[in-house]
Amino acid sequence: MPFIFSIAIGMGLIAGSMLAYFVARPLILRVSRNSPAPNLVRRFGEFTGLLALLPAGFIAFTAGGTLGGGLGELLLGQFGVPFGVPFGIAVVYAAILVPAALVGSLCGKLVALVLHRSHVA
Repeated sequence: MPFIFSIAIGMGLIAGSMLAYFVARPLILRVSRNSPAPNLVRRFGEFTGLLALLPAGFIAFTAGGTLGGGLGELLLGQFGVPFGVPFGIAVVYAAILVPAALVGSLCGKLVALVLHRSHVA
């Protein structure tokens, strides 16, 4: 694998992580806003986001690299592949991490509601 593709893959993973963070954080904060234990909801979201890093990285590397490389070649020809690969990886990586963190925070909200109701009763 040429060195430029290694750099492109690293850039895609970093950009995808940043994109996922900046999209998922406000969503998780919104879900935890009316919860009886907002800290628990946020921790669940963070944990599931971290848990999804490895599978998301694999899928982003295979599917996102292929889609981004094909898109880059379609738009810019042979020289567009190294520019399309990080784009595809970043988009697929974030598209997997954000729903994982959101589902985790929703599960955390459910756990917080159940724990709150058991303490009230």
